[in-house]
Amino acid sequence: MTTDGAGMAQDAAQGVTSRGFGRPGEVPGWVGYALLPLLNLLAALVLSGLVILVIGENPLDVLALLVTEAVGYPEAIGYTLYYTTSYIFTGLAVAIAFHCGLFNIGGEGQAYLGGLGPGWSVWR
Repeated sequence: MTTDGAGMAQDAAQGVTSRGFGRPGEVPGWVGYALLPLLNLLAALVLSGLVILVIGENPLDVLALLVTEAVGYPEAIGYTLYYTTSYIFTGLAVAIAFHCGLFNIGGEGQAYLGGLGPGWSVWR
């Protein structure tokens, strides 16, 4: 294996993979799909718990209240779905555009126009 820049193309052609500085190694697929989101969720819970401690409340009581009010009784599930539907569709619109190779920074505008279309069709 060569270490100069000119030999990298030759190494790639020969099937040699370098794991030097700046080149990540391969990880199993479950790491990206399961482990990283769980670590992100855990980090968010720890940071929000610290903020809740700083303001003088018990983080476990706040977490129990959050879960109870979001899905703790039948009406709560309906309210949660009602208020999150627009965010779900906005994320879907941005994901479709990104999957097509378009970088989109205007998800809020897409949400406005996505609501304007059905509203206008009902009004007409």
